[in-house]
Amino acid sequence: MNCYFCDSIPDSGGLVSVDAAESRHASSSRRQRTGEHVALIDGKGRRAGAKIVSLDRNAMRLRVEFVRQIDRPRPQITLATAVPKGDRHRVLLDMTTQLGIFQYVPLLCDRSVVKPASRSAPRWKRVCIQACKQSHNPYLPRIDQVRSPAEFASSMKNTAIPLYLATPDGVPVIPEYSTDRVAICIGPEGGFSDHELSQLLASGAQPVSLGSNVLRIETAAVAAVSIFQPRC
Repeated sequence: MNCYFCDSIPDSGGLVSVDAAESRHASSSRRQRTGEHVALIDGKGRRAGAKIVSLDRNAMRLRVEFVRQIDRPRPQITLATAVPKGDRHRVLLDMTTQLGIFQYVPLLCDRSVVKPASRSAPRWKRVCIQACKQSHNPYLPRIDQVRSPAEFASSMKNTAIPLYLATPDGVPVIPEYSTDRVAICIGPEGGFSDHELSQLLASGAQPVSLGSNVLRIETAAVAAVSIFQPRC
């Protein structure tokens, strides 16, 4: 069943319209027709079944048939990474959103090749929305502002959230499912600088290994999130 994003899903029996972009996608790309059933998500945990009442290129109107509020899976995963080049960042956001991350923090590191800008956040959000629709994930991840490793370390220092630092020198990671939150930190392909490493370790980061091979940022992100993938 095709899935569409709707910011505000009404209760069962209510009528709702999706935006023009979703309507064009439904009518042109997916060739939906009046009377067909679709799924809706709102990014805040609501998942619904709906029937198309009317449809054209600019508007799709639906009647909601049932609504479920889905509990957020645990543990909630905060993923902080350096930003890889080009389309690889889109792949990172797409795949980790499908896996169910709670929050994404882009890092500007000493050895970063890509200098992420806060103005990129709307584009990153669109990637995450598409990934939610693909996977029927009802929770859109939070996208944080660009931070340095020092700023991220400082934000984690006085929390009880376990912080894992992906590094080839770390110990094999043992998933901790009894906690409500975990955070994973992945540096640029040149690695964190010594100064950045010392700041992260001082904040309580636990160095963990994702295997014997050296992974690209997006591969490491998917591998790490898969290890801690939320269990409902």
